[in-house]
Amino acid sequence: MPYLILAQSQVTARALGAWLELLGEAEVKDPSSDSRCLVVEYITKNRDQGVELFETAASRISLAVADASPLPFTVLVDSVEPGRLDPLGESGSWDSLLAMLILTLPEVRWIFGVISGKDPWNGWHSLPSLPAKPWRNPLHDPTGLRNHVRFVANKNREERNLGLAQRSQCAAALDEEVHYAMFHAYTAYRFGYRADSVTSWQLTEELFDSKEEPDKNHGFHLLMEDVNLYFPDRPAGKKLSTFQEFRPDGGKEENQGRACHCKKLGYGDGHKTTTGEPLESSVFRIVVTSGHTGASEDTIGRNREYVKRHKPGGWGFVLKPTGGMFDLWSKARMFERLKPPSRGGNGGSRAGLAPGFVWPPDKVGATGASQASHSAPGKLMLVATHLIRRADALRTDANTVEECIRGAVLATDALELLGFRTPTLALQALELKQWFETKAEVAFVGVGHHFQLTRRFKEIERETQVAARFHSRGRRDAAALDASVTIANRLALIFRDAGQFDENEECLRKLRWWNRKLSFIRARNKPYLWPGFAVLAYAEWMISSLAWLLLSVATWMLLISLIWWAWTQPSHSWREAVQGAVGSFVGANVEPNQGEGIVFLSSLSSLLGFFHLGVFVSFLYSAIARK
Repeated sequence: MPYLILAQSQVTARALGAWLELLGEAEVKDPSSDSRCLVVEYITKNRDQGVELFETAASRISLAVADASPLPFTVLVDSVEPGRLDPLGESGSWDSLLAMLILTLPEVRWIFGVISGKDPWNGWHSLPSLPAKPWRNPLHDPTGLRNHVRFVANKNREERNLGLAQRSQCAAALDEEVHYAMFHAYTAYRFGYRADSVTSWQLTEELFDSKEEPDKNHGFHLLMEDVNLYFPDRPAGKKLSTFQEFRPDGGKEENQGRACHCKKLGYGDGHKTTTGEPLESSVFRIVVTSGHTGASEDTIGRNREYVKRHKPGGWGFVLKPTGGMFDLWSKARMFERLKPPSRGGNGGSRAGLAPGFVWPPDKVGATGASQASHSAPGKLMLVATHLIRRADALRTDANTVEECIRGAVLATDALELLGFRTPTLALQALELKQWFETKAEVAFVGVGHHFQLTRRFKEIERETQVAARFHSRGRRDAAALDASVTIANRLALIFRDAGQFDENEECLRKLRWWNRKLSFIRARNKPYLWPGFAVLAYAEWMISSLAWLLLSVATWMLLISLIWWAWTQPSHSWREAVQGAVGSFVGANVEPNQGEGIVFLSSLSSLLGFFHLGVFVSFLYSAIARK
């Protein structure tokens, strides 16, 4: 595992170097010349020096992380005072620098030599945790380090209502396949949870065994578990596929099952605290499995009934691979279960968000900084710029699920730090977030599902509209639509390259609709252009679905037949009226000897038929050519 030492002096750098030797790393002889050390002699409280120091440290660590990828990267820091981890604190101060770096580098494991005051992370970021605790992927903030930094920043500016989004609840995704664990953990993260991607037996035992803390539950609000957990480091003889504790056939062997080896995942008498509370304390427990048949099928069924029996209001069963993040969340019924307080629920600020998570931020016009400050604080903009720059650099080479998830986290964190108060930069982060999420969804080879795009489009519309509120009043609608068009175009290219033609077509339909609305806004003072917009909007509506196209054709032929019959009766029967209307609509036959009214009607019918034929040919070509 690659390491880097970040210290305030040569002395503390050497002290941390001794720990590296204990971990089997090479000796640190001269911190000033060792590439593994970044020594910062105390910086005076000068703004330029403080910013320069951050830029230097962030760039240096970012390069080291990129060189080490995909290996986990650890930074050893000589000291920290958790209560002063404020990214907006006094410029040039050590703890403020650390806070900014922590927010800028979410994939780094931060280890502190001396923690002054109370440790809010339960030992996960102390030096003894290096040899004593397993590696815990920091990307989705499972220990709450980045959340603590946001908390300190919010607390120090309560009167200004800084309003950085915070995640108060935790989720865990247990899966031996790293890409699935990362995907499920990120899905929970984007909807407001801090999340663990649990891909090893060592971490599973640490989080869910009760040997060290027998009277404490695991603390996760949401669990997403695969059935067959064949971790590479799983000891021989431990059977985890069955959730409940059981004794193998014959009764001579030791008890087995996930609840046996992970006491905090069971519900029996041996799985409770001394106060009688269950160690398995999650509100939602979702079984996410590929659904193998054969012997495994019975196990899946028993596990499903076991979770359903003990958690009737919070169980779920989802077959993977799913049709994307929104599809996973929908099949787990999280949109139904996590309702906002305004609708009588206990979720976040809107449906599907974790309790306590507020996103998007409050509208302009609310009390506090959201109306008082035009843009995000300068240091948060600086951090967000680094996050966006790093995410954008990943776009070229992001071909695996893990790389895409990392880019999505960088963009998500940048967006949340900006809170749309710097709209141009925030929209760039939003586009990156949607791009990486979609790229991660199509990165699963063999996914035969259609991706759920309706909710994603609604989210894009909602968040671009929030960003547009920071523009001038007359520019807001156009700015929101322009951003939506850009994002939809990027997503369409992803689906086309991945061979997801239906999703590509759905993106193009939405893209045409948003473009039409944008064009109408720009021409709202030119009434003579409105009929053209109406015709194009009608054609786009028809081409979006064969059913709409056929319904439209049938409606026009019925309407023309009724008018034809009304004008020609009693000399013509209903059948003759239908024949004349259909003939002119389909065959473009104008009736010259039927009077001026019928000549006009048949001419109009012919034009409408020609127009609808063109739309039909366009639809057919698009469906066959897949362009």
